[in-house]
Amino acid sequence: WLPEADPQVLALNYPKTLSAAVACAVRTIQAPEPRILVIGLGSGSVPLWLADQFPKSQVDVVELEGTVIRAASEVLGFPILVPGLGEQKMSPLRRKLANRLKAIEGDGAALAE
Repeated sequence: WLPEADPQVLALNYPKTLSAAVACAVRTIQAPEPRILVIGLGSGSVPLWLADQFPKSQVDVVELEGTVIRAASEVLGFPILVPGLGEQKMSPLRRKLANRLKAIEGDGAALAE
């Protein structure tokens, strides 16, 4: 298995604050199956935490650079599906989140227009 991040750990203040704000918004609107869009992946800790906290959510991340997506998955442990990795080689966390957590290469700013 590839290395994986812990979905319950937000090590820095910025991801803690951002995740808390999104969690408050999702709980306030009482969305039973929220769709969450994150623009910019970074290490992937924020979308991973959100997917873990809201088990019926769909979390999509739009990242401009494909190299950031690959680095987050291969080095930092962001558990997205990796092309060519058969399901039998996937960890339980990757299988659990496979259909609910997606990283998309594209221009997130274009979505805001």
